[in-house]
Amino acid sequence: MRAQYFLALLCFLLISYPVQGSVSEKKIELKWKEANQLFREAHTPEDFSLVAAHYEALVADGLINGYLFYNLGNAYLKANKLGFAILNYRRAKNYLGNDPYLEENLIYARSLVQEKVQFSLSEEEQLRKSFFFWHYAWTYQSKFAIFFMTYSIFWILLFFQLCLQFFQKKLPLWPLTTLLGIIALIFGGSIFFQEQEWRNFPPAVLVDSGVVRKGDSDTYDALYEKQEIPSGVEVTIMEKRSSWVKVKLPDGLHGWVKRTSVAPVMVE
Repeated sequence: MRAQYFLALLCFLLISYPVQGSVSEKKIELKWKEANQLFREAHTPEDFSLVAAHYEALVADGLINGYLFYNLGNAYLKANKLGFAILNYRRAKNYLGNDPYLEENLIYARSLVQEKVQFSLSEEEQLRKSFFFWHYAWTYQSKFAIFFMTYSIFWILLFFQLCLQFFQKKLPLWPLTTLLGIIALIFGGSIFFQEQEWRNFPPAVLVDSGVVRKGDSDTYDALYEKQEIPSGVEVTIMEKRSSWVKVKLPDGLHGWVKRTSVAPVMVE
């Protein structure tokens, strides 16, 4: 009898599992459609804040994709929450790459932040970013595409050149092969170092305005004369402590902000 009960229970679990999964997917689909409908009907910043809450609920349910983050960014932008808008546009770029509509909205959101605060780069920082322009100015997707193309052609030409040498025929392909190898090495190195930077010092966005301090306490002086830094400023996380985070700001200076006021670009 016990064996029969066990087999009956096992069959029930096997049959019910796919049904439960399909119900969950249907719920997420319904939530997605509901959030999109609310977005189309929204008019005021308060309406768009409610829309953003619906999209955030989908993220909490485990739906992670570029279109969701793009819609989240749009909702937060309409709700006048620049920090969260830029954060989600940056997250969307990880999935959608250089989507023209996404790029346009991100540029616009950044321009609104620049109207509030501008950072001056040090001469050393300007020189480094100018000399290694491809590393700092080009997107990860663009660098990977160039690396993949040059790396592939390099090995094809190298194999072709070796075959020609075997048959004692000559074709001046070595300069081109060498050039492609150098380009592949440059962009491959840039990709490697960018991934290391993201792993050790993840990019982040200030989602709340606040004071950047010289230490991890409210007792420390402000880093800037203008006390408050607006939300939407893009930073790099250097160190984390209990309730404070050390960040690198766009001008290269390091300061401390409250942990609740900064969010990493990479979804945790």
